[in-house]
Amino acid sequence: MTDNARGPEGGEARVGYGRPPKSGQFRKGVSGNPKGKPKGAKNRPRAESEQLRALIRREAYRPVKVRIDGTELTMPLAQAALRSLGTAALSGETRALAIFLKILSAGAAEEDAVMEEILEEARETEKPVIRVRIVDAVDGRAVPTDEVLYPYGGGPAQRDRQDK
Repeated sequence: MTDNARGPEGGEARVGYGRPPKSGQFRKGVSGNPKGKPKGAKNRPRAESEQLRALIRREAYRPVKVRIDGTELTMPLAQAALRSLGTAALSGETRALAIFLKILSAGAAEEDAVMEEILEEARETEKPVIRVRIVDAVDGRAVPTDEVLYPYGGGPAQRDRQDK
């Protein structure tokens, strides 16, 4: 290896492994890959992936014939696969059991998230005010609310206290 080292007063610094010449180094503030990856490209779904998802969904819901206890049933492929996985889990296959439980908990978590979203929307909406006027069935006169018996307690007086 030739030594291109000149002293500090000689101009060029040492060049070698891990020390490229100054002329070959990137300038400060200039990318070595100017066209590079565009911002947000990692999160942008590809058109092919959506087509693949549609293909998988179509295949998962394709009807197949399955023989269970001597009777032939028609069901979606996904349901037949889950039945097979459940049967394998019941027969003692630990991997099948782990996968089955993971699928089950993921579905429950998704349902919980959807239910929480619905409840949150219900909490954010204004409560409808329902006015009830109780009348005597015989003569049609209004009955005072303190004389009305409500099942499970409650009644307008208790609801007013809870709203405040």
